[in-house]
Amino acid sequence: MRFYGILLVSFLFVKNGIGQPIKTLLPPKPVIVGTAFQVQFIIAQPENFKDYIVPDFEGFTIVSGPLFTNGKSMVDGKMQPIKNLSFTLVPKKSGKIRIGKLKGITESLVIEGNEAILNVVKKPSSSFSSADLTNIFLPPQSVEQMHQFIDDNLFLRTEVSKTTCYVGEPLVATYTLFSRIQSASEAERSPAFYGFSMVDLIDINDAPVAIQEYRGKIFNTQVLRQVLLYPVQSGQLVLDPMYVSNTVEFPDTVLQKIITTQREIVSSPVIVHVKPLPLPKPASFNGATGNFEIEAHLEKQLFHLNEQGMLLVTIKGNGNFIQLTPPKILWPVGIEGFEASVTESYHKSNEGISGALHYEFPLTADTSGNFVLPPIRFSFFDAAKMQYKTIQTDSIDFSVLPPSFPVGNKKQSDNNLKTALLLIIPFILGLILLFRLKSKKAIKNDSRVNVVEKEAVAGIQKKPNLHETINELGKFEQKFEGSLSIIQKEEVRSIKEDYQLLIYAGVQHSLKEKGLEVRCTTLFREKGYSAYL
Repeated sequence: MRFYGILLVSFLFVKNGIGQPIKTLLPPKPVIVGTAFQVQFIIAQPENFKDYIVPDFEGFTIVSGPLFTNGKSMVDGKMQPIKNLSFTLVPKKSGKIRIGKLKGITESLVIEGNEAILNVVKKPSSSFSSADLTNIFLPPQSVEQMHQFIDDNLFLRTEVSKTTCYVGEPLVATYTLFSRIQSASEAERSPAFYGFSMVDLIDINDAPVAIQEYRGKIFNTQVLRQVLLYPVQSGQLVLDPMYVSNTVEFPDTVLQKIITTQREIVSSPVIVHVKPLPLPKPASFNGATGNFEIEAHLEKQLFHLNEQGMLLVTIKGNGNFIQLTPPKILWPVGIEGFEASVTESYHKSNEGISGALHYEFPLTADTSGNFVLPPIRFSFFDAAKMQYKTIQTDSIDFSVLPPSFPVGNKKQSDNNLKTALLLIIPFILGLILLFRLKSKKAIKNDSRVNVVEKEAVAGIQKKPNLHETINELGKFEQKFEGSLSIIQKEEVRSIKEDYQLLIYAGVQHSLKEKGLEVRCTTLFREKGYSAYL
């Protein structure tokens, strides 16, 4: 019976359009060794699974998990339940590291997800080598002189574009190394930007090198880090210092050798005064600061009840995009909206982030008719003018029609139905033949069973319509009422269940082609087959 269970469970996944019931999702970009990331396992039709076997995550440290969350996903124009199983991991080494398969346990078999490979890269380093510009011939003669000489000729500077701003208003912080002596420097610890959302403006491996005059002296300089910061809270926020280790070399022309010493230099912390946004705030304000525009439209303004609609909303301009949340949609009565997916397309610069966020809101209708989507309101704070602004889209009219045939003419639909039947009927007959061979071993002496099986197969071969299929199933059940032994009755009951499930699967598929799923549900409930719906 295990073989039949595998076939039936697999058939249920295929019937519902689920090609891969368990999928593994990893970050699209390489992960830096020693940093945390999240792996997600998306499980379709979670009601079919009784338990799960998680991979051992060899090569990773588990920070948290497993965390289960339930949600929905659109499948064949309908929202279907899904389960998200996630872990937060930290890779221990760099390279291509395998993430094992998640295994889902059903009543009859184990289904495996896909194996995934994570690209883990080494932590980038900020390193800088500088030539000597001091023209000294002898190293400093004492420790105090050496420390003072290094302090005068090797140091870090932190520059910020502003020290006073509003919550959500951008500022740029730049950490620059100045050197006039022979040295090799490497950043040990970068500052933690507590109270800010942060975006790096330069690649740490492509930091610009320049020559700069400072306090009447010429220095070699390199920008070790430059970040765009958006405050998320008001108050006095501190930009922590950066720590850089240095190997400094001094020539000794008398002894004709190089004197080497190690020295750590630290930048000074910087205080930023962040002002709270003024009150009162508009009802549609969600933290946006900058200057924005909004537009919205439906992918289709006319769709059928058994189709999914899509609302497309775009917010564009300049501001704290990385802190924005989707705008609130006031859905009309009879329309159900779902969580939006978002696509980013913006450019970062010293002036802030400019570009757009594109939101896609799936929607479905509970009833047909004409609807009006109210204007979508969006408020933001314009820091330059120190005032709130509220903008909105136009209202959107759309219509939902009753369920219809698939796109195409009736002849094409009939051809699709014939093709589907040609594929389904042999599949059903093949499985029935397997069941028949199995049942003969246990009840081979009862000729009535064989006769009924032949009649049932003959009934299905006639390609009956819905009513005839239900009648055939009813006749099939009645034929087995009699004085069979307990063992024979158990075998008969198993065969009946398999027949019911297979016939329902075939009928459901053909009805779906005709858009008659509601009628099928009603008839099966009338016949007492609710367990198969």
